[in-house]
Amino acid sequence: MDLYHMDSSPPCRAVRMVARHLNLSLNLIPVNVMGGEHMTPQFRKCADYDLARFPAVKEYYDRMKSTLPYFTEINELGMKQMKGMRNQNSK
Repeated sequence: MDLYHMDSSPPCRAVRMVARHLNLSLNLIPVNVMGGEHMTPQFRKCADYDLARFPAVKEYYDRMKSTLPYFTEINELGMKQMKGMRNQNSK
């Protein structure tokens, strides 16, 4: 799985922490936002998605976005809650 990331990005760090805990392999692709790499046509093409077309993904994303700030570390309680959210979305 590709992850376009910045080392200093808290959301990217959260994804890396969860992936490590779940033993998922990530292909880390660094993006230099300060250098404008996120504005190149190639990057914009891979990041061009409309969450409105995928309501289940949007709902999950919104829930994660509001929940993640409350976790300062990935622990067993946090993983149970995230797995529960994932299971609710798969129904």
